[in-house]
Amino acid sequence: MSVIPTPCRYFPLAICASCGHASADRDNRVADHDDKVQLEFFGADFVHTSGPFLTLYEAIAARRIYKALRLKGSSRILEIGPGRGALMAYLAARGHEVTGLDISPVIAQTILEKNGLTVLTESLSAHLKRSNRERYDVVIMCHVLEHFVEPTNIAEQVFSLLKPGGKLYVAVPNMDSWHSRWAEWPGYALYHWQYFTRRSLARWGEQAGLRIDYLGTYESLSGWANTLGRSVLHYRRQVANVERSARAVAGWKRHVLEAARLGLGAVLSPIRWAQAWAGRGEELVLIGTKR
Repeated sequence: MSVIPTPCRYFPLAICASCGHASADRDNRVADHDDKVQLEFFGADFVHTSGPFLTLYEAIAARRIYKALRLKGSSRILEIGPGRGALMAYLAARGHEVTGLDISPVIAQTILEKNGLTVLTESLSAHLKRSNRERYDVVIMCHVLEHFVEPTNIAEQVFSLLKPGGKLYVAVPNMDSWHSRWAEWPGYALYHWQYFTRRSLARWGEQAGLRIDYLGTYESLSGWANTLGRSVLHYRRQVANVERSARAVAGWKRHVLEAARLGLGAVLSPIRWAQAWAGRGEELVLIGTKR
């Protein structure tokens, strides 16, 4: 790994010469307090954010993930880092037994009150020890893997949680995307430690003992609106402050901005589809099966 200049505005990235994988080059003292950093960004403010456009985006994502998994019958599913619980609710409504896993008590309580679904508040390693011989048909990690300091350990733990023939769904920001060339790409974040390329994510899955069933990219409706909008505005503030500012925009102004973002995504659809097909979409997706 060599530390080289990159567009990332928060910290230098150490880039692997063979696979292009990037890791945040940060002080080890930051790693020791990583849970605190994660909870700062994914607490009450995050989980209580709502609105019709956010609901729409989450519904589109849930339907896309469900379709990609091609589930048959009733499956026992674990979602690590369930966010606001939209995917958990979507899966539960279709007859699957869904459990969440997150370190945030606020997220767990909110999903329980909103959807009546259980989110365990413990680390992945603690859950693995406590669950003993319990195994899952499917484990889902949507934009979670990049938050871990040691992804190799996570691969081993997730593999152990799967039944033989079980599926793993992983989505991460794509370091090979066209967005990664822009300093204002939302994928660059204070709470992200890892930046995967297609090659490094495939290597991660194979080292875990998975058979790779699918490896591709996706470009969302809001991807370019977010990246270009922040760049045009020369966005240089800390993430927490910007998120507070975004939430402060309410009423008709917020709806106009969201509608414009959605409209831009629709207009750019041919470009988005070509971008995803070429492996340059903002989101990198891996689906693997435990051998």
